[in-house]
Amino acid sequence: MKLARLNKRLASTAILFLAVAPGAVAQGDFSLDLDFTPSAPETIRPPEVPDSIALTAPAYMNRDWMHLLRHRALNVKDTTVVWPNRFVDFVIRAYNWVDHTFNSFDPGYVSHTKSGKVRIVYDNWSDLQNFQPVNTMRLVVGSDMYPSIGLNVSYGIFSIGYTVDLPTLFSPTTSSSHKKTEFGINWSRINAQIHLWDNQGDSRVRGVGKFSGIGSINEPYDGMKFRAYNLKAYYIFNHQRYSHSAAYNSSRIQKRSAGSWLAGINYYRYNVLFDLDALPESVKALQTYPWSRYHIKYSTYNVMGGYAFNWVLAKGLLFNSTILPGAGLTHTHTESSQGSKLLAAFCGEVKVSLSYNYKRLFMNLTASANGNIFLSDNLVFASGIFSTRASFGLRF
Repeated sequence: MKLARLNKRLASTAILFLAVAPGAVAQGDFSLDLDFTPSAPETIRPPEVPDSIALTAPAYMNRDWMHLLRHRALNVKDTTVVWPNRFVDFVIRAYNWVDHTFNSFDPGYVSHTKSGKVRIVYDNWSDLQNFQPVNTMRLVVGSDMYPSIGLNVSYGIFSIGYTVDLPTLFSPTTSSSHKKTEFGINWSRINAQIHLWDNQGDSRVRGVGKFSGIGSINEPYDGMKFRAYNLKAYYIFNHQRYSHSAAYNSSRIQKRSAGSWLAGINYYRYNVLFDLDALPESVKALQTYPWSRYHIKYSTYNVMGGYAFNWVLAKGLLFNSTILPGAGLTHTHTESSQGSKLLAAFCGEVKVSLSYNYKRLFMNLTASANGNIFLSDNLVFASGIFSTRASFGLRF
């Protein structure tokens, strides 16, 4: 009975559909589209990164300085690094402030390099002393141009180097009579250097007599001992476009030629001892000095000013020329043979360099001459140091 009723309802619905459908189609109110094209699979999107995670998140989530150092990821400019204590943190922050304040430059003229550098240095240097007491012949004593080899390491603005006589490396029984130590700070605005020279004998008498008199000789002389300290610092006025470090420290790359005026201070402390009894007999035959020993110990304070220029000869190839004359005062110490006095003084420095950079490698050739002179009522004394250097290094 129920099945008969269901069949009757289905038949009624079919008849109704067949009756209404043709009219609806004719009036455009009805359409039936059958699409058997397989549908494209739904695209699966990757999960979106929340805005709270910075795109410049540290590569190492452990920000301890020792952990970063072991993974060669330590950067003193990274403010997220956890330093061992507050003092170290203060020093690092102070360093970064000074570096930002004094180390800016125009990237169109100067570019950065890697912070660390190590170089092998082949250095030749000699000293020359002009000793001229009143009413006696002048005496000129100087060392040979001694070859020395050493190492220079720098990171950021700091550099330190040490050289020793090359012959002592091949003769362990020979003590080194010539030593040179240097320390430098190199900013874009300010360049500062400390030098120590030490010559304990092994020199030669280069000249005896007045400048227009007897002439030059070349006699061995071990009776002079010489030691000098030098501290100099100068301000670079055109520091935005001229880089002194690019020419002499390879911590920058000079991209375009530029020059700058320089102004600064220069402090020397000299200690020179002449054993006049040890002079060669050929010299004693020309002049007998009234002293058996003469000690010259003095400090000189000078104000310097000059000009420096960087010529970019080709990509990576740079030539520099620098000249810095100066004047000031010399104070002779009480240990000096002439006692304590305050005297007028003059100084000067001339240097040139040729440097080449290729990727992380660099090489540098330099030559320099610097000296000072003071005048008193019974003595004229002048001292000069001459140096040539070749170095080859790697940035890291």
